[in-house]
Amino acid sequence: MAWSRRVQQWSRALIGFPVRPALAGLALLTLQACAGQPETPLEPVDWNAPLAGRSIDEILAAPERGIDAAKQPVLMARERVGVRVVDVRGPGTWRTTLDHVHRLSRAERLDDAEVARAIEARAAELPAPYLFELARRVVEEDPQRGLYWYALGQARTVYAGARCTDPSVQANIQATLIDLKPVSEKARVETFDNERLYARILQQVRDQGPITDTTASPWWICSSGQRTLNAARRGGTLAKGDWLLPRADWPVARKAARDHLDAEIARALRAAAQ
Repeated sequence: MAWSRRVQQWSRALIGFPVRPALAGLALLTLQACAGQPETPLEPVDWNAPLAGRSIDEILAAPERGIDAAKQPVLMARERVGVRVVDVRGPGTWRTTLDHVHRLSRAERLDDAEVARAIEARAAELPAPYLFELARRVVEEDPQRGLYWYALGQARTVYAGARCTDPSVQANIQATLIDLKPVSEKARVETFDNERLYARILQQVRDQGPITDTTASPWWICSSGQRTLNAARRGGTLAKGDWLLPRADWPVARKAARDHLDAEIARALRAAAQ
């Protein structure tokens, strides 16, 4: 496929994930907005710091297992493009999880096959963003396998976000997919080259039930909402019911994930027919 066509398709795909004003849930605040609030200094992220010397098990340690636990979100300060920013961070939180996946993606001297095997073995317990990194590491060698994990990563992102009680989190489902574009780029390009294959894989993910086969806590994305931010600003605690929907409501979240896949299937088939 000509590169110009890829760029055009990429541009159209971006239009599908608009950044809306509701992205207040991104939990990015100026220092002025958080004046007087508790805050913990955060060391600058060194994206080039090698992960060598740590085992894959250590690198991929699931950061948040307490799906039924109360949460005590913490504000942390950092420098971003010369501006001091305060956001919610800590084990298992949205921003910390995404930054860890980006760091893993940029790490040198890690064997693709070893990392892919390790993520795949933990796919049920790791937050959905790790599945995009798995897709990135295998899609060139095995497009079908890569597109499968890319599709499942999207579905589980929607499924996690739809289980949160805070409606502001819904905008961050899109924000997550946007944030992870540098990680998912190889898989996205592959979808443009193999639209029919991608549509079949989306149908497989939708119909065979792997969306809900996960023990990962949705806290990783529920922590991105305004409710969590407000709790952190006042130094408060969120009970389970403050951030997580009752299990009786989870079928609605599964439907939201299936609806996302249906929309992707329709888009892929339209593109394949052109």
